[in-house]
Amino acid sequence: GIYLHVGSGISFPEQIANLTRTNIHALDKQKNNIAIDYEGFISKAPILATLYLYPAGTDRDRSEKEYKHNMTEVDMIKRMADVSVIQDSLVYNQDGKTVTGYSIVMDAKRMTSLLNLYECGEWFFKVRISSGLDPAATKQLAQSIVEAIAPTKALKSD
Repeated sequence: GIYLHVGSGISFPEQIANLTRTNIHALDKQKNNIAIDYEGFISKAPILATLYLYPAGTDRDRSEKEYKHNMTEVDMIKRMADVSVIQDSLVYNQDGKTVTGYSIVMDAKRMTSLLNLYECGEWFFKVRISSGLDPAATKQLAQSIVEAIAPTKALKSD
């Protein structure tokens, strides 16, 4: 059935965008920090999407710190492999609420790796996809996942 992350109010269905939920990992005892795997094939290309939801912390510059942390990983990968990197900002709106973030897409010829991170008030919502799809199709898949999850649900109502 549907997995509800109690702290944020975000739910994770068994199926998203033709992918099947295969694992739910609690990364802390309180189950505030979670990782959920979805797997499948789209156009015969293998897909692994891991969705993370975790407390954002209280630092004023928390988004910048998270971005720098992720870019350190990207820099390491770029040194080891022939990859092109596309960075972009993200905005997601639903029901009059908005969350923002950034996207990093790495194209390594036969494999695309995508990381989208949204700051959702007290929570970070991260989508990490490894796929055999091209970068444009991988970005479209990520958008479908975000629309299914609706990370704006984690924002507290005023």
